[in-house]
Amino acid sequence: MGQPLDADYAEFLLQSDGMEHFYLNMPVLGWQDWAGGEPPQGAREFRDMMQGEFCVDAGLAPDVALAPVSVNEDASRAIFMIPAETGKGRFLWTGEGDQMFFPTFRELFECAAGTRDWGDYCAP
Repeated sequence: MGQPLDADYAEFLLQSDGMEHFYLNMPVLGWQDWAGGEPPQGAREFRDMMQGEFCVDAGLAPDVALAPVSVNEDASRAIFMIPAETGKGRFLWTGEGDQMFFPTFRELFECAAGTRDWGDYCAP
C-alpha cells in the first residue's frame, strides 16, 4: 500500500479481509482485492485521477501516497488511506463534492455506522 497500515484498519483486515457492502454499496477492500500488489482497476483509476490537482484541492501534496481502501462501483466515491504525517488524518473520504478526513479507521467506521457525526470530519 506504500505506507504503514493504520492499527484499526490492520486489525479489521485480520478479522475480515474486507467487507462487501460497507456503506452505500461501497466495499472495504481486503488483501484478496490487491492482486499482484495493486488495487482493483476502478480503485487505481480513482487514485490516479486524485493525484495532482484534486489532492491539492483537499489540502494535500499533489504526489501524496493514496492507498485505496474503498471505491464504489461507478467510481464516484472513494476512501483512501493517507500517510500519518500529512496532519489531516489517516483516511480521506472523497467524492460527489464531499471531502472528509478521519484520524482512524475506527472513526470512519463509526460514522458509516451512524454512531458518530459526519460533520465532525468534513474538510473546511
